[in-house]
Amino acid sequence: MINSSYNLTIDDNNPLDGFADLSKSKKWEITRETENLLIVNLPGDHQKYKIFLEWQEEFQSLQVSCITGLELEEIQIPAAAQLVMEINDNLWLGHFNITNLQPVFNYTMMLQMVPDNMSVPMILDLLDVALSECDRFYTTFELLANGDVRTRDVFSAAMFETVGEA
Repeated sequence: MINSSYNLTIDDNNPLDGFADLSKSKKWEITRETENLLIVNLPGDHQKYKIFLEWQEEFQSLQVSCITGLELEEIQIPAAAQLVMEINDNLWLGHFNITNLQPVFNYTMMLQMVPDNMSVPMILDLLDVALSECDRFYTTFELLANGDVRTRDVFSAAMFETVGEA
């Protein structure tokens, strides 16, 4: 329970407003579903990702969900669950889960006490993380979606880090 002797001022400014303004100026594909839900399509290395940004005013938090766009079969769910568990053990920020048979990267960021002028840069940083993690594991999930259930080999390949470019 939070100590009620703290008088924290809750800023009722929705960070999606500033992000929507920035998105329009950058000509990004955005859809404002509701006051608290914005969808943006951003290009990654493998495809254009659909990212949901949902503002939870009650908790002063923003949930970001980046959908990989890869569709799994029901029979692949046990292998996908194992793979997601191993991937999540190696992530510092966020996590993957399987939602509606699709791998999705999620992260929730608390924005209470964050000045308005800092929330949009923080959201941009989080989008960079979401896109890079989806790109990093895209091939892994793609192999699984295409029927390659050797999760140990697929996971090992995804975790292999290279230095530089050829």
